[in-house]
Amino acid sequence: DDFGNIITNITTKNLQEIGITEGDTINVKIGEKTMKLKLCTSYAEVLPKQPLTIIGSGETLEISINQGNAAKTLQITIGSKITLWKQQ
Repeated sequence: DDFGNIITNITTKNLQEIGITEGDTINVKIGEKTMKLKLCTSYAEVLPKQPLTIIGSGETLEISINQGNAAKTLQITIGSKITLWKQQ
């Protein structure tokens, strides 16, 4: 989006189907990079410039950076493959 959030096509229903709920830590793989990110309810749950995942207004998962541009920082483009799974 215009803020640099990475909007995915992963719905809240998709997350529920694999047992991911708000507050969980999610492994997110984009290209060759894997990150452990919290599924937050608010950007304030992480420090400024820290990455997070959040459910956006369209009820899909977004990868964001608090007060930053995730797309630019993580070098993500439209169509990039994203894989995720729940942290054990």
